[in-house]
Parts: sequence; C-alpha cells; structure tokens
Amino acid sequence: MLRLETGLTSALNWSHGVKRFVLGIMAFLVVAASAHMAFAGDMDSLVNKLVGKGVISKDDADSILAQSKNSGDEKLPGWIRKLTVSGDLRLRYEYVGVQGQSIGPINRGRFRYRLNLADQVADNVKAVFGISSDGGHSRSRNVTFGNTFSGKPMVINLAYAQYTPFKTLTVAGGKFPNPIWTPSMLTWDFNITPEGVFAVFTPPASGNLGAFVNADFFILDQLVNKPQFGAAMPYMFALQPGVDWKFNENGKVRVAAAYYLFDNLKRTYQFSNNLPGTIAQGGLSGPIGKIFGPAGTNNTLDAKKDLVYNYNDLWLGAQADFNKLSGVLPYAGLYGEYIYNPSPSSNNKGYIAGVKLGHASTAGRGLWQIDYSYRRLERDAWLDILPDADFFYGSTNVLGSRTSLTCGLAKNIYTAITWYNTRQISPNTAAGQTATHKMNTIQVDLGMSF
Repeated sequence: MLRLETGLTSALNWSHGVKRFVLGIMAFLVVAASAHMAFAGDMDSLVNKLVGKGVISKDDADSILAQSKNSGDEKLPGWIRKLTVSGDLRLRYEYVGVQGQSIGPINRGRFRYRLNLADQVADNVKAVFGISSDGGHSRSRNVTFGNTFSGKPMVINLAYAQYTPFKTLTVAGGKFPNPIWTPSMLTWDFNITPEGVFAVFTPPASGNLGAFVNADFFILDQLVNKPQFGAAMPYMFALQPGVDWKFNENGKVRVAAAYYLFDNLKRTYQFSNNLPGTIAQGGLSGPIGKIFGPAGTNNTLDAKKDLVYNYNDLWLGAQADFNKLSGVLPYAGLYGEYIYNPSPSSNNKGYIAGVKLGHASTAGRGLWQIDYSYRRLERDAWLDILPDADFFYGSTNVLGSRTSLTCGLAKNIYTAITWYNTRQISPNTAAGQTATHKMNTIQVDLGMSF
C-alpha cells in the first residue's frame, strides 16, 4: 500500500512538473513571438484562441499571461517593444522588345524584395532602416534571375530619422521615401529614395479644404578633386504647395504645384558616373548605344559632355477620386501632370493624362483596377535620371501609353499585367540616329506585402 501511495505521489509530482515545464515553454514562446512581431499583435487574443481550441485551460491561460507580463515585457528594452516590421516581395516575368535594333527581345524573370524596420525612439522621433534587393541603379530594385543560381545583392534602401515636433510639421533627414507628391511616374520613378533633408507642413483642415507645403533639399552626387574644372557637389531644391478638397462624401481632389532648382549640375555632369540617365541593358557600347549615344542620355549635351540647359522646372499635378459609384464600378480616378523647363526654347515640355477604374485598392480578394495613361516627355523637359525606369529605359524624348490590370488574390496578395507601348519623339542625332525606335514592354507580376 505504501509503495502504491508513493508511486502515485511521484507520478503526480512528475505530472505537475511536466505541466509547469510545458506552461513555462508556452509562456516563453508567447513572449518571444510577441517580441518578434514587434508587439503589433494582441497577446490576450492569442492565448484566448488557445483556450478556445482546447489546447490549454482558462487557469493555464491566466498563468501564461501573468508570466509574460511579469517577466517578459518589462525585461525587453522599450525600443524593441516599439519596433515595427514591414516589407514586400514581387515576382515578375518581363518581355522587352526594341524595334529597329540588332539585338533580340529580352525575356527574363525578376524579383524585388524590400524589408523595413521602424522604431519609435521617442514620442516624436522615429528612426527607419530598410534593405532591398539591388537593381544596380537608383530607379530599380529588380534583380534578374540568372548566372547559374548565384547569390543576389542587397543594398540599404532607407536610413533616416524623422522628427514630428507638432502634428502639423514633419522633418526628416537621411535616405527616405520621396516626400514629393506625384500621381504618376512621369517625373519621378516610385522606387527612388532621395538623400538629404525635407520638411512637410500640414496646417489644420478648414471644413472640406486641406493644404500642405513640402520643402526639400536633395544631394545628387559627391564629387572631389575636380576644383580645376569648377565641379562641385550637385544638389537640388524643391518646393511643393498643394490643396486637398473633399467636395462630397465620396469624392476628393488634390491639386499641387512644384518648383525645382538645381545647382552645380551643368558643369558637373561629365565627371559623374551616377548622373547620366539611361538604364539600358546590354551596355552603351553595343546596339543600345545607338539610341542614347556614348554619354548615356537623351538630354542635350555640349562637346564636353556637360548639360547644355538648366532644369529649374515648373510642375503641376492633380488627381480626382470618385468612390461608391455603383456595384459594378465602385471607383474611378482621373490624374494628370504637366512639366515645363524655361531654359531651352523647344523640346521643353512634358505631360501625362490617366484614368483608373475598378476599386480604389486591390489589397483584398476579388478587388481589381485598370489603369491607363498616355504621356509625352520631350528631350529637355526634365532631367532623365528620374522618370519611370520602365518607360523606354527611363529616358526623355519619348511618348506612348501604359496600361495595367491589377487583381487582388487575397489580403495583401495581388497579380498584375502591365503593357508599355512607347517610342521616341525624334531621332537622337547625337547618337547617329536617322529614325526613331519603338519599344514594347510586358510585365506579369505576383506581389505580396506584410
């Protein structure tokens, strides 16, 4: 009898010991998971789900939450508790064909991956760091499949500090998302993350009217050891005021203007490997060089390969959104941009007009949107290191259309097909061209964000 009681006591003690061990492991996992997810989730909700599934009892759940609150959260540094993680992945098939060139069409698979960490250092100070796949230039994060399964490069895509002393003012410095608002990529490729400082002032709204003022200082390149040529660091200023008008419950309009001022750009161009604009594949010494010339640009250059004109441009942009139109067509949007360079007397204007139909967002199953636009960007309307990289190699002296269809497959998962139908406005005589070239690009994407 004594042996039986002793055995039962030992078994019960062992059972309780195992139970405490299992509950301790579960508490640790809950705490670790919460830290890994930057405490964005609700720990109570997670534990209650375990109770609902019958994995643990209510008493066990209370014990886990008590352990996590007493020994987990308080021991983790505050900056870890406030850390948030976001990112996206896009897989792409791409076809590129240039009519009139001796090279054949390009067929390739590509991917883009971006990962961002943001930490609320203080109540009004945020630090952001981001890495991404390396597309080889500032306008792309696409990496091409190939080279027999070789490893692919990564780069620092974001690194900036943001200070918000008031709700109406934000100041930031470093390498950041472009603060300049544009409804399309006529003048700025959305992949560009400028470097420098900016400030955005957003006064309190008055009824249905809102406003913003954006002031920017961007550094384009760093040049040294060229004082004999008068070359210095090229940079740019931008000032952009804008107005938002919510004209009814389901409709709004944004209108903005911008003035760009470049300095140390003309005399610096020939000394910088980073400024010439084309991102053409195959190298400028090959057939692609017949389009852009040895300097790699469609902007007008002098005999020294410096820019002939300034690019202190005036810009206007607008976008109108109409929601809840009907069950078949819940959303429609109209947008446009116009840019003018007063330095040259010709080939100095650009514009785009576009329409969106479908849903305002495609971040959900069954949501869709069609986006069509037509643009014309003349040779010296804008500096060609900045426009849409996929529209005829990101150059100026181009016109044509972009058509895309995007469909949501699930929450934060989408697929899209895009067609660029483009051509040059006039032959690039500096590259020895006697005729214009046409270019068609087709992209099929599968993307997801988190």
